[in-house]
Amino acid sequence: FNGFPLGNGDMGGMLWLSNNGLELQINKIDLYDIPKNGNMTLRSAGRVHIDFGMPCFDYLYLKDFEARLSLKDALSAITSSTPFSNLKIESWVDKKSNLWILDCYMDSNNSTFSYSPSVSMERWGSRDFGGWYGGYSKNVAEGLGNAKAKISNKDIIVQDSFEGGLTFCMACRVIDTDNEPSLMSDKKGIIRTKMDTKKHFQIMISIATSNESAHPLSAATKILNDAEEIKTDQLKQEHLDWWHSFWQKSFVHIGDDYLENIYYLRRYIMASSSSGRYLSPFNGGLWTWNKDIRQWVTPHHWNTQESYWGLAQENDCDLMKPYINTYFRLMPQAEAYAGSRGIKNAIL
Repeated sequence: FNGFPLGNGDMGGMLWLSNNGLELQINKIDLYDIPKNGNMTLRSAGRVHIDFGMPCFDYLYLKDFEARLSLKDALSAITSSTPFSNLKIESWVDKKSNLWILDCYMDSNNSTFSYSPSVSMERWGSRDFGGWYGGYSKNVAEGLGNAKAKISNKDIIVQDSFEGGLTFCMACRVIDTDNEPSLMSDKKGIIRTKMDTKKHFQIMISIATSNESAHPLSAATKILNDAEEIKTDQLKQEHLDWWHSFWQKSFVHIGDDYLENIYYLRRYIMASSSSGRYLSPFNGGLWTWNKDIRQWVTPHHWNTQESYWGLAQENDCDLMKPYINTYFRLMPQAEAYAGSRGIKNAIL
């Protein structure tokens, strides 16, 4: 309820604060599970926890605090000041690759006080509660998937596979600081940094699926390697350039700030969630936050079309492509179904 939606059109999710750090749920637009005895479900990839080792966002200790989402820059900026530290974080999802970046600056307010931030990544899966409040499975093991965590060099890797054949891989790396990764369980890994009084480091999270590569692990690792070689400053500038160009495509001025803000927020949400293989579903898009819970799971045209109304008028025709392409890919099946009902050269 107090989270920021971030995304590049294919990868995205919510970012929100805990007393000691940040929580991110990583989502991707093509993570569809097609179980033999259940509904087709767009599942979450997993969750990332960042613990800065102190109560940096606890209301009790805040001397100063600000958290903003800039629609213009598609970037979240968070600062806090406590008796323990000054903290600054910038976070964005790279528009050119499925890479989520967090740039973190920490400085202790006390030369004798040190800390050891940690980053963990996990995937547990869950029931989806997809019956639109009309009932739910009481099998608490449903939807857990086959997630497996491991350490590769200094990266946390989480891989999973679904019944329908999709496989995917998430990879997390912390750069510009000494750190040591380890497993906390079969489904969760953690990277602990060394104790210090001042730190500047980047957290990078990537994801790849078998829709994009026959080897999702190699593809996810390559995204991290390429980003580390390019450096985050250049990636950030390219990210800003894309979004600033996007905002030049259209505008409204109607003398009502509230309605104008809805227009711009909606453009931001669609540009952040509708550039992937599939359309952005109407009930949550990429912004679900509680594991796989989504109170309607079967892709549904009649509701989803409402998210796409008006995109042509606002000069965002490219954001309609995932919607149009998804249904065009269904044409052969729709034609075959019509044929099974005795009608040729038609779709049903």
